[in-house]
Amino acid sequence: MLDIDHIMYAVPDLESSMAEVASITGIVPTDGGVHPGNGTRNALLGLSNSSYLEIIGPDKKQNLENTFGELLVSKNTSGIRAWAVAVSDLASVADVAQDLGFRVRDRKEMSRKTAEGPLLEWELLFLEGALLPFFIDWKGSEHPARKAPSGCGLSELSISAEEPKGYQELLNKLQLEVSVSEGEPAISAIIRSPRGDWSLPSW
Repeated sequence: MLDIDHIMYAVPDLESSMAEVASITGIVPTDGGVHPGNGTRNALLGLSNSSYLEIIGPDKKQNLENTFGELLVSKNTSGIRAWAVAVSDLASVADVAQDLGFRVRDRKEMSRKTAEGPLLEWELLFLEGALLPFFIDWKGSEHPARKAPSGCGLSELSISAEEPKGYQELLNKLQLEVSVSEGEPAISAIIRSPRGDWSLPSW
């Protein structure tokens, strides 16, 4: 069975959003690090010892032109942009997806320097399709959730899609216990915290 690795919560300004999350949950997110060339940096909030909420915002110290950071600024709203699933064999996931008629869009190696200094390295697999999960292999790097502040947890992840049947079939084949309903494409979540439930809308 595969597990949710992290939920990407996109924000237009990281510093103010970290303060807002701390006020809502009672847990202060920790600084994650920067994504060189992507125009972004992140902060982390632990959801378990193997999953976390990634709060991702523009890195104002980078040139944001034609980067994801520029998009975060221009959209100027907060919400769940994507969700990731941890795997140890990206090729096998690609085979399963292609057998079900999904196309692999990209496979990409990435890295970021942590706030403490060490470099984290990982590889991603993306499929073509609205709001499908992406897949991540941490390639031996220490999982970020282990150093993220604890106290919160994921109570619910909700996904809707215009054609949920194929989406659900993929999740079932990968043994992911997430349900997909019919509707406008969206991802939302409920996070439990010391100060109560926090509802995260779709981006």
